[in-house]
Amino acid sequence: MLKHSMDKEGVYNSPLAQGRIDKGYENLEVRLLHYPQHEDFVKTALFGEYAHAGGSINPIKALDDLTTDELMSKAGDYLSGGLEQYLESDTVTFLIYGCTRGFTHEFVRTRKGAWFLQQTMRHSNMGYANVRMPEYIASAPLGVPETWLYAVRRVLNAYVSLVELDIPYQDARTVLPIATETWIIGGMPLRTFLEAYNYRACFGFYPEMVWIFHEMGRLLGEACPWLKDKIYISCQKDHRCYYRGVENVEQFCTLPWAKE
Repeated sequence: MLKHSMDKEGVYNSPLAQGRIDKGYENLEVRLLHYPQHEDFVKTALFGEYAHAGGSINPIKALDDLTTDELMSKAGDYLSGGLEQYLESDTVTFLIYGCTRGFTHEFVRTRKGAWFLQQTMRHSNMGYANVRMPEYIASAPLGVPETWLYAVRRVLNAYVSLVELDIPYQDARTVLPIATETWIIGGMPLRTFLEAYNYRACFGFYPEMVWIFHEMGRLLGEACPWLKDKIYISCQKDHRCYYRGVENVEQFCTLPWAKE
């Protein structure tokens, strides 16, 4: 049980312990760490094309005979239609820094082939942790942000006091709010990411989740412009709202087909 008396040098101090109150998406950063390389991806898609074209085709010979320019000139054909199994042949990996525990609790539910590396609060001194005030609360009438701040500051002070009393980090962390900032690395097959984007980027979901997924989609689209037409919310495909929550979609979504 790691505790303050065992960590006098502060080796396990969190890098997110400046006591900062971020509003909305301030100081929230998303980085794309890994993504498919176009030429290699097209080669894999080529095998899929040949697999459906007939058993008489030798894909090894075809790859040897095709020049890089010839291969890439056919990329549009190889990357469209069919079962698109090639989407499972590579992965994407993102680092999200400054996100809240509210986000990570939901993000790790993406399970199909996904993996995650997350900052531990069990073996970290979170100190006077940075916290993120939701945009909805930050823009609320006078009195609402102040109520939120009052509650958060009390629990942050309680955490620091518990650590100073040499309570193990794993026990002291139980008072920290879900707004506590942390970091997480998440990787998954490209197809899994695209499927998660289909619904996680919907404006009816947790706002921080929506913002982060839109940022991940933007970064992937910039790195792989040939994938842009595959990065979309489900409703954007046929202009039909699929949100099934009890809320009135017209109150939070500005897409023209978001109608009750």
